Amino acid sequence: MAEDDLSPAETFDPEPLPPDLDPEEATEPPSCGLPWYMGALGLAMAVMVISPLLISLAVKDANLLHLTLWSAFYIQGLVPIVILITMAVKTPRPFWRQELFLDAPLDTSRLADALRWTLIVVPSILALNAIIYLISKAVGYEPEPHLVLELLSDASLGVRLALVLIAVVLAPLAEELLFRVVLYRSLHHLFGTMTAMIITSFIFASIHLMPAFIVPLFFLGMVLQHRLLRTRSLWVPILIHAGFNGIMVVLALLAAAAS
Repeated sequence: MAEDDLSPAETFDPEPLPPDLDPEEATEPPSCGLPWYMGALGLAMAVMVISPLLISLAVKDANLLHLTLWSAFYIQGLVPIVILITMAVKTPRPFWRQELFLDAPLDTSRLADALRWTLIVVPSILALNAIIYLISKAVGYEPEPHLVLELLSDASLGVRLALVLIAVVLAPLAEELLFRVVLYRSLHHLFGTMTAMIITSFIFASIHLMPAFIVPLFFLGMVLQHRLLRTRSLWVPILIHAGFNGIMVVLALLAAAAS
C-alpha cells in the first residue's frame, strides 16, 4: 500500500511500527502460555456461531429481520466483552493499552488522519462497487444488495435506528477489536505482517457473506489495518469504519426516500 504524505509537523511519528512488529525496541508483556489474543479469538468465534443459533431457537417465529437484528446486537455486544475479559485474565494490567494499540493518544493528527482516510475510502469503494456492478451485469449476474442497506429501505423507524446504531457504533467497535487486533495479532504471531494483513482483510470481507462486496470490503480491511499499524491507535480504524458505515447508511436512506 502506498505511503501517504504525513507532515513532519504532526505530533506523531508514523514510521515506528507497533510493539508487536518491533520486538527489539518494545517491552513485551511476560509470557503466560497461550497468547491472550489466540484464546480471545477462539471464544469470540464461538460467540459469533452460537448467538444466531440460540436466537433462532428462542424466537420460533423470527423472520430474517428479527434474527439479523438480535444476532447483530448480541454478537457486536458480546464479542468485545469476551475479548477484553480474556485479555484481562491473560495480560498484566500495565500492558493493556499496548496490547490494544491504545498506547498512543487520540490527538488532532490522528483525528485528521481518520477523516482524510474516510474521505479516501468512501469514493474508492463506491467506484469499486460501480465497476463490479457493471462487470456483473455484463456477464449476466445480478449482484444481491447489501442486507443491511436493503433492510433500511423499507423498515420502521425503530428498526432503522437500531440498524444505524449497529452499523455506526457497535460494528466498528466490535469488528476493529476482533479483526484489527485479535485476529491480526494471532495471524502475525504465525505468519508475519503482510500475510497477516491479507488474511485478516480477506476474512473480514468474507464474513459479511456478500460475494459482490468481497473486493471492496477487502480493500477497506487493508486500509483499516494499515492505518492501525501506521498510527498505533485503534481509534483511527474505528473512526474510519464508523464514518464509512455512516455515509453508506445516509446514502441508503436517501436512495430509499427517493424511490
